Amino acid sequence: MAVSPADLFNLIRLSVVDPMQAAAGVAGLPLGRLARWQVVALVSVLSVLAMELTERMLPMGGDGVSMVFLLGGPLIAAVSIAVSILGMALALLWVGRIIGGVGRFDTALLLVVWVQVVLFVLQMLQLIALILLPPLALLLGFLGFGLAVWMLVKFVQYLHGFDTWVKAAGVLVFSLIGLAFGLTLILGIAGVAPPAGV
Repeated sequence: MAVSPADLFNLIRLSVVDPMQAAAGVAGLPLGRLARWQVVALVSVLSVLAMELTERMLPMGGDGVSMVFLLGGPLIAAVSIAVSILGMALALLWVGRIIGGVGRFDTALLLVVWVQVVLFVLQMLQLIALILLPPLALLLGFLGFGLAVWMLVKFVQYLHGFDTWVKAAGVLVFSLIGLAFGLTLILGIAGVAPPAGV
């Protein structure tokens, strides 16, 4: 069964008003394993595009350095985002299982990817606001951050079948700490660092 634009729009709406129901909808999307990895790749590329567009529109000044440039270019930036998505899915899965969660990797991956999709949509709205009404863009940035955190908490609660969001919040905090440490270690070993002179 194909997923229509109306279905995706409805899931985005639910992600804002009822993240638990949205999580159930995302988990039920008819995507095979290959399609899920293709979505990860697509979302990673879109995230780099959104990052670059945002930085080009922001008044960074003459010495402003693009985050994409700091990450080593568009390709490495997209790979870094994909690795982050994979790492976050694994971290949420493993940490949740340690405290009795029952999540599955395929579902965890889809839910983390979906958070990126919603954030991409919000970032596009923020770019439009930046052109039409700059103060609104700042507000959307704060709201987007808060929404991302709340979505992840409720998605983790759905993923592991927790009876309270407090457990899910704990899983999220420890997962983010572990992910930050792991990515720093991996990027250091890979030699990914800001170019000399930046």
